Amino acid sequence: MDNMQLSKTEGEELKSQEIAAETAALLHQCALCCKQATDSFSQLIPIITDEGLRLLVRRYGDLCEGCSEGCRRLLKEREKIREKNESEPRSSWLSSQVKLAFRSGTSTVAALLFDGCHAMIRDLYAALHRAPCADGESRRTVYRLIGTAEDFREELKDFL
Repeated sequence: MDNMQLSKTEGEELKSQEIAAETAALLHQCALCCKQATDSFSQLIPIITDEGLRLLVRRYGDLCEGCSEGCRRLLKEREKIREKNESEPRSSWLSSQVKLAFRSGTSTVAALLFDGCHAMIRDLYAALHRAPCADGESRRTVYRLIGTAEDFREELKDFL
């Protein structure tokens, strides 16, 4: 009977470790998406000529920064902060296309942001599916960010 209890305890510990690892990975991906979004926004704000679009981008940039801070807080609470890996991809939503935007109008910039929202939503859903055991608070944080990206994408339609 002791062996059965021991294996049950070991199994619970392994499950707890799996939850912690998946939670950390999910929060890390969420924070990375937020950073990519805010990096993209900071690249685009100086070239946006439409004041309405500029205000929209700033508002959603603030929301992404707040989400990023929330992810860092949750990671710190779980003592799973991962050191930034230099091999980690540094590409933003816009990558090389941002150069095209310098000579483009509002609709082109809005289209690039729209595509970025779609990529972020796709990446976050993929991260959720890779982390089915992540804790509820972390999953809710990611779903809130997905909702924010969907709202932003919806508002961008007025500028396309």
